[in-house]
Amino acid sequence: MPTPPESAPLPARDESPSKRARVDGPVDSLDIHQFATHLPDDDNPFDNDKTPNALAQARTISLHSLPRPDLGQTPTRSSTKASLYQSPSRTSTSRSGSPVKCSTLELLKKPVRYVAIAADPTEQLPDDVTSLFDDITSINLHKEKFLPGSLRSELEALHRKGTIRPGWYFDVDDDDEAKKTQHKSELIALDDIREAAITCRIEEAAEAAWNLEVHAPLLKLALQPFPSLRRDLLTAARISTPFLPEMKVKPPYDFACAQMVDLGVRVCLPPHLTEIVEQAIIRLPEEESCVNQTMYGPVRDDPIAMVIGSSWRSSEAREQLGIWVASWHQRMNMLIGTSSTKPLVTLPLIIVMEHEWRLLFACDRQDKIEILKGMDIGSTNSIIGLYTILATLRVIGKWMQDTYLPCLSKIFRLKDDFQIDISAKTVVKAAQANDDSIIVFHHEPTLTEAVRFRHHQSAYNAFVVCKGRFQFWNHQRGHTLGVGDFVFVPPGTVYGYKPLEPQSEFIILTTVHDIGGLGRVLRNDHGEELRLASGDQSGDVRYDIHFQETHLAPDILKGLEMETNLPAISQPYFLRIANSTSWILGGIVSRPCVTTAQSDGRFSISAMETSYVLKATPFVNRWWCFTRVVHCFYLIQGVLKIKFKNDPEWTFVRQGQAIMVPERQEFTVDSGSAFLRLISFSNGAGIDDVVCKAGSKREGSVLPEAASRWDAWDELRFRSACVEVGALISSA
Repeated sequence: MPTPPESAPLPARDESPSKRARVDGPVDSLDIHQFATHLPDDDNPFDNDKTPNALAQARTISLHSLPRPDLGQTPTRSSTKASLYQSPSRTSTSRSGSPVKCSTLELLKKPVRYVAIAADPTEQLPDDVTSLFDDITSINLHKEKFLPGSLRSELEALHRKGTIRPGWYFDVDDDDEAKKTQHKSELIALDDIREAAITCRIEEAAEAAWNLEVHAPLLKLALQPFPSLRRDLLTAARISTPFLPEMKVKPPYDFACAQMVDLGVRVCLPPHLTEIVEQAIIRLPEEESCVNQTMYGPVRDDPIAMVIGSSWRSSEAREQLGIWVASWHQRMNMLIGTSSTKPLVTLPLIIVMEHEWRLLFACDRQDKIEILKGMDIGSTNSIIGLYTILATLRVIGKWMQDTYLPCLSKIFRLKDDFQIDISAKTVVKAAQANDDSIIVFHHEPTLTEAVRFRHHQSAYNAFVVCKGRFQFWNHQRGHTLGVGDFVFVPPGTVYGYKPLEPQSEFIILTTVHDIGGLGRVLRNDHGEELRLASGDQSGDVRYDIHFQETHLAPDILKGLEMETNLPAISQPYFLRIANSTSWILGGIVSRPCVTTAQSDGRFSISAMETSYVLKATPFVNRWWCFTRVVHCFYLIQGVLKIKFKNDPEWTFVRQGQAIMVPERQEFTVDSGSAFLRLISFSNGAGIDDVVCKAGSKREGSVLPEAASRWDAWDELRFRSACVEVGALISSA
């Protein structure tokens, strides 16, 4: 409903607002769009049915191809983006060019499409924003209960009689003086914002002035009832290189996209969720150690729930928001894994064009992102328009607390059947307890936990120290263990351990069958398990653990070195992996920790790494399929790229994460970083055995300096080793 012009000034204030200084010119300090090259004008940026000619060039590329300003962020190499960026020259003009044509959003690997919201959007809206949409419609379309009833006389004095309908007011308790005072203060603040907006419009102020004088104060006022929500100016927040959305093809022009959005609302996480998020990002490379898609300090650790783009042209704002949302999806998928089939939470977005505020919803449709547009939520040139914006923002704020935050919590707890975050703090699901499998899990005992000696009648156990230090007793020997040390405990061997530092951690492989019983025994355990089971294995073996309360621990040996070679038969031993015997094949180093010889054919564990001179290897550009074993790869350092056959995208496994590859699953792998170190677990002879059987043996820790000794391999010998372990290979 149109709002008539206001006919009377507000009642006198206790203090008049100071006169605002005139903004003589644009204040944006840097025009990053001067380097953008646009599509021809006859290209329709909103024609979703039109197929760009460049689609014929079917390949994946980085979103950015021109230099961009550093602006305080350290440039680092990413596993998915090829180039680093330099700072372009500064300019005194305001933001005048669009960095990306909307048709470019269609060329994204996960395209972004703007769709008009229907009169009845029931089929369009995801469940997580249905009630929010209804509440906003009540405010903006039906004008229901968005004005404080305590200000009835003041507001009606400002408007022609009959303009404001009775249903527009919400009730305020007559005895609630604090609320009445708050509402009066808000009315004065809104009128200040209205005057500032009108001044900015008359003086043709730059976007920075609108942000400073109008948008930021209005957001701050709207979020006052929500202590956990904060608004931030994001004009300095650049999308970090690893999170730039990928393109399906190279566009027919170059573009740069440094400054994306103007303002955002972030959610300050509660302590329990803060810990989960910190654990999810603490082991990531520095350029990825953020919860959002930007390393910008104020929003590095708190998730941004909504962003605002302001522009004189709606197309430019849509482009900014489209790239921002696409990069947010890229960031979330890198955190939780691309194999997840659950849609991400819907994001509310706002476009501001001078006085007018419009709301949009970014919906995850799995193969694309749809942004529903068409909701006007108010205007800053009138008090009524400002109140509708205020009420809408507060409804969104409540949604952020009630819906967005729980959805985000689920995102960070989401672990699909293949990929897990080893640093997570809970024991999760187990497979069937009656199969003959191995289980890989993370264990972080507490310093106060008593040493409990135990043995297993038929189960094997192996321990790799991934953090801190331990005292470990294995049969008749005791050692102090550090990061990278390995312990093998065969059946019948009495063992025990004690952490020496806070947050000391193991990765443990066990053939104990009852993971539930194991969890009950390790009451202080904080871990995750990944069961490696072959589909044709079965059995009914009872849980197998026996405590030895009267066992006398042997002395901790000092000065006695651990083994560097594996025993020929199954027996307890310690191994210092860095000094152990290694095999090299095509740039891949494998240091066996336990083979099928020591585990009586049950499993194999190896520490593997790539050569820094790696240029060619028999492992990449091939589909692998192990017909008899399941693999689990735990990342010690770097990034592993892995793709399952028929999956459209690579999955990135990072430091502190693990991924399972089932038997008979075709996959291909590659290194996503300059260095790559991992622990390979398999329930039988696996990929590490291929390296040992087809590679060359090296004694000790000194590796060859000549590149030819790293990269060379005998293809016939390599294929013979694959046949021996039951691995099928084909060109990828």
